[in-house]
Amino acid sequence: MQAGRSAGPAPSWLFHGARPRFAAFAAGAVAATGQAPLGWWPLTLIGFWAIFHIALAAPRPGTAARLIWLAGGGYFMVALNWLVEPFFVDLARHGWMAPFAILGVPAFLGLFFGVAAAVIVSWRPAGWARIFWFAAVFASSLKHFAPWRG
Repeated sequence: MQAGRSAGPAPSWLFHGARPRFAAFAAGAVAATGQAPLGWWPLTLIGFWAIFHIALAAPRPGTAARLIWLAGGGYFMVALNWLVEPFFVDLARHGWMAPFAILGVPAFLGLFFGVAAAVIVSWRPAGWARIFWFAAVFASSLKHFAPWRG
């Protein structure tokens, strides 16, 4: 396979209706189960494998960015579940802010996943190099833009 070419045709079942959005969000949530307190690291490998294949099956970089943004949202929603607990100390006074924390922060941090996916899908490296570059771009996006997670 030459550089710049597609990884192959996208499976028809993946890009039909709400399935790609659900699959991407679920893959991100599964990938986050390797974080504390669960520590189920094998599921993290499976989740990132699914994110990798969803991104590379996307027909356009914009589609990959939107889908992997949802995967990042699912990842950070599960990984940062502890973020809402301080709002429940005085529920009557601070509880209204919890939805912004559990939805807004993962949506923002998911943008880093989305941008990384758009970069790698627009480039489309060939063969085994795509696994390396996928990991490198994702790690770089987290390390440089979200240093507390990378």
